[in-house]
Amino acid sequence: MIRLLAYFFFFLVIVEIETVLIHALPYPFLFLPLVFAVSLYLYQHLGSMLGIWWLFGLGLFLDIWHIGLVPGETICYALTAGLVIFIGQRFFSNRSFYGINICALLALIILHCFHGFYFFLTSFNSAIPFPWFNFFVFIFWQGLFSVLIVSLLFFFAGRLRTVFRLLLITNREL
Repeated sequence: MIRLLAYFFFFLVIVEIETVLIHALPYPFLFLPLVFAVSLYLYQHLGSMLGIWWLFGLGLFLDIWHIGLVPGETICYALTAGLVIFIGQRFFSNRSFYGINICALLALIILHCFHGFYFFLTSFNSAIPFPWFNFFVFIFWQGLFSVLIVSLLFFFAGRLRTVFRLLLITNREL
């Protein structure tokens, strides 16, 4: 029970850091996908299903507070989490620097394809054209920062293991 509370508390801390602090930064730093990148790192590099649950939890959090890009973020993130499991187990190595980064980038692209599909469908009902250029710039910056965060987590993996042990994540999960 204590372990679950520690996971939940750490999840809430990084979600709050992303939604409160990071989104207050100037352009382009406000596009840092901190929770997404940490979740993918936890799943892909450490092999912990906690990362998949955090992806799902992020979608749920965005839906509860109505701060996501589209309604139904839980569905988008759940589908992305399922596809991350599939591509992480079948195509990309969890020990390869390039494999982890490509998995993170591909997962982000998959998520934004779901968003883009929603925007495409709703653009027919609007008299104002959808700003596709801004959407693709947003995807570019999120992809760049996602790769940067996952790379930093990969290179500091040894030091991070100590932090995760302090957060009661056992060696079996690392």
